[in-house]
Amino acid sequence: MSTFGEEDIAYIAEYYGVDQLENGQVFSAIINKFELIKEWQIAKLILCNFTNFQFVAGWEFIFCTTQFITQYPNLAQVIYLALIIPVSNGHVEHIFSEQNLIKLKLCNQMQINTLNSHLMR
Repeated sequence: MSTFGEEDIAYIAEYYGVDQLENGQVFSAIINKFELIKEWQIAKLILCNFTNFQFVAGWEFIFCTTQFITQYPNLAQVIYLALIIPVSNGHVEHIFSEQNLIKLKLCNQMQINTLNSHLMR
């Protein structure tokens, strides 16, 4: 248990704990990567008590009934991202599905503006 998740947290810390440059625009780090690693060392021992919960329900319980957010702010931020990303990806997948329904093989000549107007209804 002492090394559980350390490689994963180190990877996450390195990604979200440094400024990112994308298309000439700088995006600031959203966590302190050193603090995240420290927080994980303690929090993983506490999280062992929540193994019987479903993923989302377990985190809802932890966030609503403990001081987790204030004691482990960097870890809480990473967990929020883990909970939000599937929702945003689901939304994008839904839009692609709608696009595929609108733009069938018979309508492949449809212009982008027409497709957008159908999607924005």
